Amino acid sequence: MAFLIDGLLAQGAFVVATIYAVTTATPSVDMYGNATSDPTALGDLLLAASWFAMIGIWIWNRSVRRGRTGQSVGKSAMRIRLISAASGQPVGLGLAFGRDCAHVLESSFFSLGYLWPLWDPMNQTFSDKICSTVVVTA
Repeated sequence: MAFLIDGLLAQGAFVVATIYAVTTATPSVDMYGNATSDPTALGDLLLAASWFAMIGIWIWNRSVRRGRTGQSVGKSAMRIRLISAASGQPVGLGLAFGRDCAHVLESSFFSLGYLWPLWDPMNQTFSDKICSTVVVTA
């Protein structure tokens, strides 16, 4: 659920810009008689800016904020925290980013890494095992 909240936060501006770009596009017909639409310059600009904003918000929330405090916006809402299994402290920017990269491995193998907590005594995902992290209640 925390991941869903984080995704909605990051993608909000992009969704609004996409709706604007689609609704303001100029309908036209190409040389073969097919209906097309030409986006406006402002629509293109908003899409590009919102894409960069989405990436920036994602990095700030999932790496910087979570690395410093142990909580992304979604984790704060769910009252959970990411900490180092060894020290019990927030993991820092590098490890928080590395853990997100390790999630790619989890989803590569039939999402088994996400199911790992079902049989793991510490309830860690595969990426938690790789990065020596654990998610606890805040």
